[in-house]
Amino acid sequence: MDIELPIGSLVAMGLVLTFGCLGWIWIFSATQKHQRKLREGMAWLDWRPLPLGMVFFFFSSIALGLLLQVVGFMVFGRFAGVEQLANLHPLVQLLVSTLSMHVLIAAVFLWMTRNQSIPLDEVPALRHKHWWLKFPQGLAGYLLAFPVVILGAMLTQAVFPRFGVDLEPQILVQSLGRFESLPQRITLFFFAVLLVPFCEELIFRGYLFPWISQRTGFWGGLVLHSLLFAWVHMNAASFLPLFAFSCVLGISYVYTKSLLTAFWMHAIFNAVTLVNFFLSRGTPFS
Repeated sequence: MDIELPIGSLVAMGLVLTFGCLGWIWIFSATQKHQRKLREGMAWLDWRPLPLGMVFFFFSSIALGLLLQVVGFMVFGRFAGVEQLANLHPLVQLLVSTLSMHVLIAAVFLWMTRNQSIPLDEVPALRHKHWWLKFPQGLAGYLLAFPVVILGAMLTQAVFPRFGVDLEPQILVQSLGRFESLPQRITLFFFAVLLVPFCEELIFRGYLFPWISQRTGFWGGLVLHSLLFAWVHMNAASFLPLFAFSCVLGISYVYTKSLLTAFWMHAIFNAVTLVNFFLSRGTPFS
């Protein structure tokens, strides 16, 4: 699916890319300060208590979520009189896939935390008196992530076609243009910009990243949990960009010791992606 962005969007992306590259230059020019903050974050990541059997519950929740997805799509498909998933209304796809996977797994992890009386400010570092104050850190993290994501997308376009890999976007992404009314787009933004980033950050950065890091070391945990994050999206075209994005999310999470920073980064990333998509189609939010 080819998307032609308007000049304004291209200029904005160029500015974001420039600020992101300047941010990396600034980071590498003050390495001692940032290395100290990162070492402190690694130590913080290593001691926090985590629920026993967490990975078992994670994969069990995925299996249950997949089953619920199949049942949900079958029920809604029969009710709507369609046989293929792509023919279901994208709002139905969004609701079924999000509730059966993201919300289910996040709920399981929160239940495990509560069941073991583990404070949320330890796992997954979620408490903050003024949660909106983490937005500037999330915006800065997004600027840093943008060049890395672009690099991942360029590598994908350059390498994957040589091996005959299909680079079609996800089914839901292909269906975004079918969100036509304002209520549908508001629902889309609530799920894609708020609910899904919150659940994914809770699952991957809040739990899996620390759990894996405590067994493989920081860099092993960063790479392995990012591979898992990219894999669960089940799309070749987005695998390398999402892997790169997850690595920056993980580093930012450790550096700031707050899941809210990663959440804002993720929310901004999804919001910008959606806005660019609709602007490219000449369809304003009205």
